[in-house]
Amino acid sequence: MIAVAEPFSRSTRSPRSNGRSRPRTLPRAPTWRTIRVEGVEARYLWAGSGQPVLFVASPLVLARTYLPVVRALAPRFTVVVVELPGAGGSDRLDQAWSFQRYGAWTIELVRRMPLAAPILVGHSDAAPVVIEAARLAPAELRAVALVGPCGACPARSTLRVVAARARDALGELGFTFRMAPHLVTNALRHRRTFLDHVRAAARVDVASAARELRIPTLLAWGDRDRTVPLACASRLGREIPDAKLVVGSGSHDWLVTAPDAFAATLRRFVEESVRRRGSLSLQR
Repeated sequence: MIAVAEPFSRSTRSPRSNGRSRPRTLPRAPTWRTIRVEGVEARYLWAGSGQPVLFVASPLVLARTYLPVVRALAPRFTVVVVELPGAGGSDRLDQAWSFQRYGAWTIELVRRMPLAAPILVGHSDAAPVVIEAARLAPAELRAVALVGPCGACPARSTLRVVAARARDALGELGFTFRMAPHLVTNALRHRRTFLDHVRAAARVDVASAARELRIPTLLAWGDRDRTVPLACASRLGREIPDAKLVVGSGSHDWLVTAPDAFAATLRRFVEESVRRRGSLSLQR
């Protein structure tokens, strides 16, 4: 079920910027690193200091796509953004993995990294990976955050999802132009698996897997998301025993286009919800 300030209506709204600028310097500059897990080498971005937050990057873009939100979170969190096998600078795959296999691989990654019970974040088509990881090994994680999660709606045709994604792209042209080279890089480097990722993201339905989650879960949605419409949030939230929905101002990629708002949302979620699972070391 979804926990909100009132019985489920539309949702809690994410905080907006107060208009004051704040430093964008990082307490620890972002660095690129690699790690080998189950015989596959993966590339990841590491920045900041504090409670660990591990982003699973969408397989269609790159870790650096998320740099705006990394910068927003790094003053208070250790932020890691991993590129899955078959995406970005990580190893190529001969054939695409299932979300279940990616989830198992992600848990093994968590075990090998120097991160104590991270908050696991999945955006868009990375969200089903996070759900599978949390379903398999909830004790390894502090909480999960699902941002515009593919699979929240019933399975749809690939064409319909691509058309909806195009509408989102037209509504956020600045981000689209910045992100386009990342998309092309993936399509060229991972030709064998790129289209498989697109088809899998369109056809997945995570409702049954989400029903097995036993971990605090943040559902973060853009109020103008056309790729995964906000109407699907209640469908997914009803399946998760401990879920909280927050709606941000933006479309499918609002965590990147409105990074300060997302960072405030995640921090508040940590303070209000995750503390129930134990003390968190938060820098103030």
